[in-house]
Amino acid sequence: GPMDLVLSQAELNTAKVIDAGGRLVAPGLVDPHTHVVHCGSREMEYGMRLAGTPYIEILKAGGGILNSVR
Repeated sequence: GPMDLVLSQAELNTAKVIDAGGRLVAPGLVDPHTHVVHCGSREMEYGMRLAGTPYIEILKAGGGILNSVR
């Protein structure tokens, strides 16, 4: 995203450093979760979504989240 603040070298030299001890530090409102790797490919489903196919029709065609967890 856009920069909120640009510091001079003098300001950087006097900035307070916080040792996070090997922990992840992320800005607020960031959702850093992940998902288990899905098995198989959902390319057909993706194409159907791009074409405007309703999700219920994708489910009826064998796609959808249930296809990922079989």
